[in-house]
Amino acid sequence: MNIVCKEIRKITTEGTILDLGCGHGQSAQFILSKVKGHYILTGLDAFLPDIIQAKELDIYSNIVLYDLNKPFPFAEKTFDIVLLLEVLEHFPREDGERLLAKMEAIARKGVIISTPGFLDRTRIGTETEDTAYYMKRYKNEPLRMPHVTIWTEEDYRNFGYNVKRVNGIHIPRLPPLLNQVFGVFSAPFAYFFLTHMSEHFVAIKRTQAR
Repeated sequence: MNIVCKEIRKITTEGTILDLGCGHGQSAQFILSKVKGHYILTGLDAFLPDIIQAKELDIYSNIVLYDLNKPFPFAEKTFDIVLLLEVLEHFPREDGERLLAKMEAIARKGVIISTPGFLDRTRIGTETEDTAYYMKRYKNEPLRMPHVTIWTEEDYRNFGYNVKRVNGIHIPRLPPLLNQVFGVFSAPFAYFFLTHMSEHFVAIKRTQAR
């Protein structure tokens, strides 16, 4: 999140931000506590209980209940920055690619994305097989969808994004606290030698020339 805050300040020190998949709003609350500048936030999420909780924080000028798979209810170039934090990995690859295009269309200055570099479960097959299985399993509960895709540094660069590797190596089934400790100490090694194993990525794309 500190990397995200730094990239927001690089793009602009004031303006409008759309927080896609805003959830209960705690990420946006952290951002506003760290960045210096005047930002007006709009949140969009498909889960009503999270939106109700986010409204209680009183940090959004507007919060919209909406399915991210649908065309956005916003005109092109409506927001200075569009954020998608810890959301993209829950979408099948093709849906995720369409989501990127929609985000870039409504962003005046830039798009910032963060995703984990690991799955939150054991893979049962190829990415295609995996996605089909979980799409069927959670057909009636889409908001419970686990990670179905991993976006690598190469994936992001193919779509024109600059990528920041964040934290170190994630070890499946290791307790969260131990993973945090291991991530800190393995970060330099992961950064230089095992870039595909970085725990998180932050991807940034400027949609307006500097």
